[in-house]
Amino acid sequence: MLYKIHKINAMLAVALLPLFANAQLAVTTTFFESARSLLTDVLIPIVFTLALLFFFWGVTKYIRSEGMEKEEGRKIMVCDSFEIEHDLQGSGLGRKLWMERVEPKVKEYQIKEIRATHVMAASEGFWAKVGFNPAGENSRTWVKNI
Repeated sequence: MLYKIHKINAMLAVALLPLFANAQLAVTTTFFESARSLLTDVLIPIVFTLALLFFFWGVTKYIRSEGMEKEEGRKIMVCDSFEIEHDLQGSGLGRKLWMERVEPKVKEYQIKEIRATHVMAASEGFWAKVGFNPAGENSRTWVKNI
């Protein structure tokens, strides 16, 4: 292991020897100066300009689309949690509350889609009984189109 460290140190010393001896200091300095000027004079302004253009393109896209999807978004209800006391689960109370209280409000507000998110495996039967379907394979989001 010690041999490898000495070998690396020796290779580094041989590579940097001209720099220490001032034999090629002008060439090295010129290289680093040209690299720095390329970075500061060319690359940074190009990246900044592209970022600025991308920003204004996004702002323009946002302004043009304002109001287009608001009406569609207002027709979607997201239900994150609908729970019944553990002792009352399976008694039909949840289904009754959903059908008598939630569904009429959904129709009153002209909601076209309900999304139940974070559906646990134990409650999948309830969501299926009230007309929901899984949004995708292995999905914890269930959807009902009205």
